[in-house]
Amino acid sequence: MNIKDIKGRQFNLEHLDANPIYIEMPARAFSISYENRFPCYEFTCCYMESGQADWMTQKSDIERIALSLIESEQEDSGLFAQNYSEWKDRYERVMKKCELDRDKDFSALSNQEIKTGLQDLMDRFLSEMGFPPFFDAYMFYADKKLQALLSAYQKEHQTKENANVLFSIMSAPVNDSFLNEEENALMALANRQLQGEDLSEALKDHQKKYWFINSNYSGLSEYSLEVIRQKIKELIDGNRLVCKDVPMENKKAKQALLEKYEFSSEIMLLVRLTEIFTKWQDDRKAVTLTYIGLMTKYVTEIARRTNLPYRDLVFTSHEELIEAVDGHVDLNLLQQRRTQPFLRLYQSGKIVESICGEQAKAFREQSVQLLDEGLTEARGFAASLGKSYGRVKVVVSNEDAKKVEKGDVLVIPMTRPEHVPYMKLASAIVTDDGGITCHAAIVSRELGKPCVIGTKIATQIFKDGDMVEVNANHGIVRKI
Repeated sequence: MNIKDIKGRQFNLEHLDANPIYIEMPARAFSISYENRFPCYEFTCCYMESGQADWMTQKSDIERIALSLIESEQEDSGLFAQNYSEWKDRYERVMKKCELDRDKDFSALSNQEIKTGLQDLMDRFLSEMGFPPFFDAYMFYADKKLQALLSAYQKEHQTKENANVLFSIMSAPVNDSFLNEEENALMALANRQLQGEDLSEALKDHQKKYWFINSNYSGLSEYSLEVIRQKIKELIDGNRLVCKDVPMENKKAKQALLEKYEFSSEIMLLVRLTEIFTKWQDDRKAVTLTYIGLMTKYVTEIARRTNLPYRDLVFTSHEELIEAVDGHVDLNLLQQRRTQPFLRLYQSGKIVESICGEQAKAFREQSVQLLDEGLTEARGFAASLGKSYGRVKVVVSNEDAKKVEKGDVLVIPMTRPEHVPYMKLASAIVTDDGGITCHAAIVSRELGKPCVIGTKIATQIFKDGDMVEVNANHGIVRKI
């Protein structure tokens, strides 16, 4: 397969800040069948330009993968709960290995140890633990399917709650995310500090446990003790010292609906899978950030010992980075990738083609759906209920996020862990992408912020300063 073979196909695009080496593991994993029994994407593409990336997957893969998962669960109820339990055991073992790597003195390693470590890092996540690629396809399919089923149920039974309310409650996560767990741990530390305890060792333990939490696809952002102390200070100053049990609140709301209504077996199957996949995907996100953290340490050390520019090394492939340890690298090629539009195609866990320049840009542009001008409204799915008004801040890059102020409406392609501080400032959150298990859906519920996901067009039709109404109860965002 090459780029010419996939021209004209329809793609789902997700936008993010990224450097190629840090997206390498998940990009390979998405085209590898999990345990050789569950479906994966035929291929994935990643388009890079000026530190920004478009993650491109084939739309036809979404329904194919999702329907296969649903059929498997129908035939063997509890299949994915069992698979998640088995994966979680491997996850715990692999993450312990990663903790040992985290604490290594990379400068003391020989070149051969660096190369072996790099290969082991990739094998660890792709082979030893496995990186399930199917959640994303499921969530893009299941949000529409579950919404349609609940809408039909609401009309037939004339429920008091509208379809968006039913959807938001029935798709809500019933387990803490690692971000919420970390915030609750910080609240516990804040309370201990108010009691006059010496937190010196406790802060170090917290730092070690969550060392990866500020990472993103651009690389590792160190989670320093200074940052942790500042977060504790903000909790104390804001009098946010009581841990919220959001999963329990979601369970109670869901149980209340189940006592009132008798939903179909199809609805309940999607609800069950969504609960499993939401938690599994959150764990997978921790895996990704851990990979990025360790890979950043390797790239930084290779740049130091070879005097090769870090900004160019992040444009290597995994194999090229291993070769770069011994100085075998084509700097002209890496600089070309860094300074020009760059597209990479992955299939069966391997890079099958890379292109630069106008050819890459033309492929990306022909894959983007243009909108009619004059649109003033976007519709999506109610991830977290509520209504809010505010001025739009469109965030496409991490740098853009710094302009978000308290009370703004955050309009973004898709949120990631690095956006949480800005999500807390926002009065509401609106995304182009994402489905019922996505980061924005999980975190907005934990924050209690109105959130509409999966609009596809919000970042295109709204501009900074637009005054909008976000009515998450009906899944509508409109200019006012």
